[in-house]
Amino acid sequence: MSRNNNNNAGYSTPGAGGTRTAQVQAQVDEVIGIMSNNIEKVVQRGEKLESLQNKTDDLQQGALQFKRGATN
Repeated sequence: MSRNNNNNAGYSTPGAGGTRTAQVQAQVDEVIGIMSNNIEKVVQRGEKLESLQNKTDDLQQGALQFKRGATN
């Protein structure tokens, strides 16, 4: 909290309360936006991981079929 030049122990003047509230609300809104973006990225990452897991399973099955065919 920044201190004003008058002797109010670092507290905002009553008229500045609305401005401070608006600043805090703007910061909260910014954090909410960032967190929403992060959650969206985590969901997308989860979808990519699931897709990669499916491809890995398919590749493993193909390798097993190849091995069976090669040994017969």
